Parts: sequence; C-alpha cells; structure tokens
Amino acid sequence: LYGSVARGDDEPDSDVDLALVVESPDAADRVRKALHALESGHGVHFSIVGETRESLADVDRAWWANVCRDARTVKGEAPAHFQDPALQE
Repeated sequence: LYGSVARGDDEPDSDVDLALVVESPDAADRVRKALHALESGHGVHFSIVGETRESLADVDRAWWANVCRDARTVKGEAPAHFQDPALQE
C-alpha cells in the first residue's frame, strides 16, 4: 500500500494504490479481478501496479522511491527489500 491512503492524507475520492511484486504478471491480473468486485460494491477504486522482481529494474526510479517512502507492507517483503542500491542515492 502506498500513496495518500498509506500516508493518511487521503480524501473520500482517493484511490487505493497497491504495488505488487509478483512471480508473474498473471498474479497481478488475478488480484485486479478479485478487487474489482469491491470497487463496484463499495465505491472504492484500486490502482494496482504489478511488477516481477525482474521488471523492477525497468520501473521509474522516482516512482519506486515514492513507493518505498510511503509503503505500508500488507504481506511479504517491504518494497525497500527490492530496491536497487542506485535508487537509494
């Protein structure tokens, strides 16, 4: 979880930003489909980015630094665990 909800400065219309580090892109798609039912029934919008360990090498460094700064880990390793040392500059 990252973004305004993680920071605690979300507004009623804020989306819930989730960054997933997954084994395959299919796993992120399954999460998106599962959360879609919650969106419809509860007026919540999820913004989900799914990356594999390999694809993290190609993400926007500024975006990933923000994810690491804001992160509230729900399950698994914290985003900083996957952080390239070059991102820590």
